[in-house]
Formats: sequence, C-alpha cells, structure tokens
Amino acid sequence: MVRRQLYLTRELDQKLRKLSKNANLSESEILREALGSYLAQEDRKRIPLEENPLYQMIGFCKPGGGKDGAANHDEYIYDIGREREE
Repeated sequence: MVRRQLYLTRELDQKLRKLSKNANLSESEILREALGSYLAQEDRKRIPLEENPLYQMIGFCKPGGGKDGAANHDEYIYDIGREREE
C-alpha cells in the first residue's frame, strides 16, 4: 500500500469517525472502499458508446413490430428465451 495524506472538511471528518465507530471499520478501510467505488463508477462512464448495450439496441425494433417489448424486454435485451431476428 501507498501512504497518502489528505484534508477533510470538519463535517466529513465527523461523519467518517461516526461511521468508523458504528461499522467497526478503520477510517482507512472506509476511505479505500469509497474511493474504489468512485473510481469504478468513473471507469464505467468511459465505456465507448459503441460498446454500451443500450446503444447497441438502437434500431433493434422495426416500425410496427415488437409490440410486446414492455412485457418481454428481458428477452430482447439479454437474449433470454429466444433468438433475435437478424
């Protein structure tokens, strides 16, 4: 591990101390977990648009077709139960 020093607002420091005591975790553990979650979230934001599953669905439904999308969306999104027409 690498040692870091940072400054917190009084409010953040108080909340961190309280959480540490209540959760029976060190303040460092809480900060590492929080920073890890934040960085993972930022990484997900950087996924190229073409690799985003929702973006890939654009144009999937043909006009006038797919009238059961609300009821069977899992089948269409995750290919559960049947295969899509290509």
